[in-house]
Amino acid sequence: MRFAKVLLLPAAILLLAACTSTTQPPVETPEYLVEGKLLNAGDVPMPNVASFIAIHPSLYAVSTSAITSQAVEYDGILAISSSQLEADGSFEWDLGDGSDIPAAYLTSASQAFQTPAYNTDTTCSSTASAAVSVLRSFVLPDSVVPAGALGPLTDSLNFASGIVYYTDAASLMPLPAVPYRLKTWVFAEGDVSIEGACVFDDGMNPVAEVATIDLDLVEGWNEVTANIDPVSGTSVINNESFEGAWLASIFGP
Repeated sequence: MRFAKVLLLPAAILLLAACTSTTQPPVETPEYLVEGKLLNAGDVPMPNVASFIAIHPSLYAVSTSAITSQAVEYDGILAISSSQLEADGSFEWDLGDGSDIPAAYLTSASQAFQTPAYNTDTTCSSTASAAVSVLRSFVLPDSVVPAGALGPLTDSLNFASGIVYYTDAASLMPLPAVPYRLKTWVFAEGDVSIEGACVFDDGMNPVAEVATIDLDLVEGWNEVTANIDPVSGTSVINNESFEGAWLASIFGP
């Protein structure tokens, strides 16, 4: 009987150790991390949230009838990643691996860069080297989408407090009067090159090319730069890298 007790004692010690040990959950490794710190954090109302968002084309539709998109939480707005702003304006976005992007926010590479539907005087056409899906992106006169948004996310961003960009502009409030660059991120399901242009034709003024697209995308997330010239009213969308800073532009009352 004494021999049996000796055998049971180590087992009891191991069981006690298992019950009292604290197992730490594994630390999740970000799939695609974007870190930022707002240079003008003092201009931003706090507390606040920064989100990297994509927009469904229905949000830009001319029709006033509601069109329900496939966004998980917000009609027409897809929050790819959100982060609470720290007091110093720092934040982190994990854009993930793209597997949870709803199909409605992806389109063929040759259609990936367009102007919003309300801009009926401008049309964009592109060619692509491969038939892959790319995150829908919109070329605007003074910006590009996907972009960062400040504040609560609702349909049409009615309660957002501003936008966030990585830029080499000295300020986004007011918009620069000289050429500047903005950075965004675009997801592609495969390697692809995209070339194209957006042409303005209102039937009265001379036809003019207002945007050019020249991109080489790899499978996954890609940094994309919008080179905007407010003087000529033109932009160039490419892979050019640049040194800049994170700035917030706060919406007016």
